[in-house]
Amino acid sequence: MNRKLRMAMVGGGKESFAGQFHRMAAQLTGRIELVCGAFGSTRHRSFEGGEALALPRERVYGAYRDMLRKEATLAADVKPDFVVITAPNNLHYPVAMAALDVGFHVLCEKPLTTSLDEVLNLGRKLDDKQRLIGITLNYTGYTMVRQAQKLIREGRLGNIRRVVAECPQGWLATRLETAG
Repeated sequence: MNRKLRMAMVGGGKESFAGQFHRMAAQLTGRIELVCGAFGSTRHRSFEGGEALALPRERVYGAYRDMLRKEATLAADVKPDFVVITAPNNLHYPVAMAALDVGFHVLCEKPLTTSLDEVLNLGRKLDDKQRLIGITLNYTGYTMVRQAQKLIREGRLGNIRRVVAECPQGWLATRLETAG
């Protein structure tokens, strides 16, 4: 392919934790460009996010369903090649299903779903739509992880029996969905 891949984003607005890292990673590849998005839980937040990212206002949407519906109808040389989902966890599954329904490939922040039934439904949808779905495992890109991998390959750490890694994010422990 002789062009950059066009990426749509759901979530990832100004207050997003994961969105900034997905955009940085896409930029680092030199092969992906953000072309549109629905960046927040409200229309106002989404448009603020799009403005901060210098996207054309007509490619910023107040709701992900509006974005998917409109972007799917655009000409092949303009519409996104895939949708990145960085919205809150409870939205990953419905956004992925909606993106697949209109024909987009999906790249999703962890977790992809919150239940076995959702996984099975996504599997059936993937078989039906013949699209790809991926889950980001970004830790492999961290410098310290790459250095540890190098040391292991070179045999400089001996026989590795166990690896424990943590990425504490205390703010995720609060059940916001029951806070009203």
